[in-house]
Amino acid sequence: MRVSPFTYLLSVVILWGALFYESVWSTILIWERSPTFNHGFLIAPICIYLVYQKWEMLIRLPFAVAWRAVIAIIPAVFLWVAGQLSHIAFVEQFAAFLLLPMMLWFFCGNAFIKELLFVCFFWMFSVPVGEFLVPDLQNITADFTVFFLELSGVPVYREGLFIAIPNGLFEVAAACSGIRYLIASFCLGTLYAYLNYTKWKKRLGFVAFSLVLPIIANGIRAYGIILIAHLSNMEYATGVDHIIYGWIWFAVVLLIMFSVGNRWRDPINQTPAHTTPVPSKQINLSFLASLVAFGVIFAMHLVYLNVAGHPALKPVPAFAQQFAEEYQGERTWLPVFKDPDFELIRTSDDVDMYLAYYQHNRDSKELIKGTHKPYNDLRWSLEQSQTFDTFRLIEITSPGGAKRLIAYAYVIDGLITPSTAKVKLSQLKQAVLGQTQNGFFIAYSIRYDGSNTRKQQFIETVKPLLSANLLDELDGD
Repeated sequence: MRVSPFTYLLSVVILWGALFYESVWSTILIWERSPTFNHGFLIAPICIYLVYQKWEMLIRLPFAVAWRAVIAIIPAVFLWVAGQLSHIAFVEQFAAFLLLPMMLWFFCGNAFIKELLFVCFFWMFSVPVGEFLVPDLQNITADFTVFFLELSGVPVYREGLFIAIPNGLFEVAAACSGIRYLIASFCLGTLYAYLNYTKWKKRLGFVAFSLVLPIIANGIRAYGIILIAHLSNMEYATGVDHIIYGWIWFAVVLLIMFSVGNRWRDPINQTPAHTTPVPSKQINLSFLASLVAFGVIFAMHLVYLNVAGHPALKPVPAFAQQFAEEYQGERTWLPVFKDPDFELIRTSDDVDMYLAYYQHNRDSKELIKGTHKPYNDLRWSLEQSQTFDTFRLIEITSPGGAKRLIAYAYVIDGLITPSTAKVKLSQLKQAVLGQTQNGFFIAYSIRYDGSNTRKQQFIETVKPLLSANLLDELDGD
């Protein structure tokens, strides 16, 4: 049976899609529902175009099985399995998309993958990642905005992410953080650098420029919107207006970025290398031999996924069950956690307490999730944060000027920490070992008048409550 290079490559891609279709489909759903990652739909067509540019050269390369790729494929498949077991979407999707370049390397050989190193790197822009930067970008944008408003002589008062001017109140929301600008600029800047520069110093310099420029530009955008609203007495740059202005400004920024980059572009030599074509029969035999080997590796990991994916569940801790009292206090500050196995809200001596317990990580019930928040960020804004050994203290404020202090931590097997990254890594280890990933989020909160004395008293109150003793409680001892 004769197999053309195109059919051979298409077969590898189809095989990858069939093996990891669940991970690929979950990624596509994120592209669809999140405007931050809509660019994901463009990555594959761009990669196809980049391959097409080199096609005449690629089909002349000798296709041969690269057995050394197995050394990279095995841990990548293992990482994919661990991501599925621990329900860490980024780990699962990163490993799944990384396995396509690795499979191409395995099936097509060293010479082939060497010519497509950039395409393989650019392909990884398909993975939705970056939203963890949103809080920092919000603060940077707020800092920029306040600085330029003060420089312009506009009276301004900032409370967390709320910015007040005489004409009205603005909030630097997550959508205004500039994360979409940053990711899109990074993606386009990386592609532009590859296509227009031959020296690595120039490429890296332009990529760095594409990262810094959108952050500065977004700060200027936010400042401009508030300034226009101030000068027009809130007639312009509010509501839909500021979204339209934002995208027009982003187009201008991209034009500036490409214009600057064009000044130092290098002449690109696109003369293809000439090598002897390999008969299609050899390509076919390589495919069959490597397909069997890859199938064995994948089957072994599926067996492990089935065994490790069903650990014994632990009961709800006794200490949590004994506090099932109805909460009568203020609810607007309450943390946002979806479908916990047990939820507790109570008050004691003016200190409010919230607990959400998860018996085991599964698709609909996860302790760590992007939508889970230590406070209701639709009604409150983060003003300050301070991290201690076992918990984090945050100060939040509402548009009406109310303030609260919240001390919170996550408690899982052998670990009490405010870090979601540490929790996820621990859950990843538990998933690999086939252990139950049970744990809980716990928070204490008080109304706050802004005094340091009140804050220090609260810290001393919660320190023994959010200590290593909670680990014993998780075990039910």
